[in-house]
Amino acid sequence: MQDIERLRNVLLTECRVDYVGLWEVISHVEYETGQSDRRMVREIAMALIAQLLQEGLIKAGAPNDTGGFIEWELSPEEAVRRINDEWTALGREPNLGDIVWFTSTEAGDIHVREAAK
Repeated sequence: MQDIERLRNVLLTECRVDYVGLWEVISHVEYETGQSDRRMVREIAMALIAQLLQEGLIKAGAPNDTGGFIEWELSPEEAVRRINDEWTALGREPNLGDIVWFTSTEAGDIHVREAAK
């Protein structure tokens, strides 16, 4: 699906430039796919996050007080499970600062540079 490939590239590019929160992933899914059904948006977002984590292109965690990034010490599967569990426990759609942030890995940076050629 072309929208999903464009969405992958948008997210990877943004993760290369800055930390990206889960709420931003949701927003990109809505915009790039035109999907408005909340269940489908969540499914697409989680599938994309799982794929990018499993491919080693992004890492999950949170920014710290000094501007660094604290990566979760979890496998991709454990990170996806944690995100899903915390999203369910939240009882609403994630907002600014909720649950998780993402940043690009070196492999993700390379992928973005290669895709730009």
